[in-house]
Amino acid sequence: MFNEMEMKIIKNYIEKSSINTKIYIGTDSTKLKHKKVRYATVVVVHENNKGCKIFGSTSYEKDIDYKPNRPFNRMMNETMKSAETYLQLASSIGKRYNELHLDINPEEQHGSSVAVSSAIGYIKGVCSIFPKTKPSENSFAASVVADKWLKS
Repeated sequence: MFNEMEMKIIKNYIEKSSINTKIYIGTDSTKLKHKKVRYATVVVVHENNKGCKIFGSTSYEKDIDYKPNRPFNRMMNETMKSAETYLQLASSIGKRYNELHLDINPEEQHGSSVAVSSAIGYIKGVCSIFPKTKPSENSFAASVVADKWLKS
């Protein structure tokens, strides 16, 4: 997760941006050896006609999923990390357009689908917004940007 200094930098950057700026937040994860998981949370600040600025943070935690092909706990950890980031930035975002992206595929043949209703309900309840889920063009902050951050 973002530390206090990083969060201050992100807030400052957003507050200095135009009201037309769009903010996207998402988290992705990857399983590692020895029951560890690496998480990457990103904040994408898209400024019209200027491009975008990406802020990212990586963390490591123990993998607590018992069924590797049904990663409920990992998907919910991703969801909670995105929600926490959103809540920390909400006052700086203000009335700017924003989306919270989940790296969860609602189609049943995908393992992440086990968490889709819980994750959407969590975001709606905690953040009062409706999150975007896969396909990746709908949830690019999590599915593409955070995924690339994990691999860098």
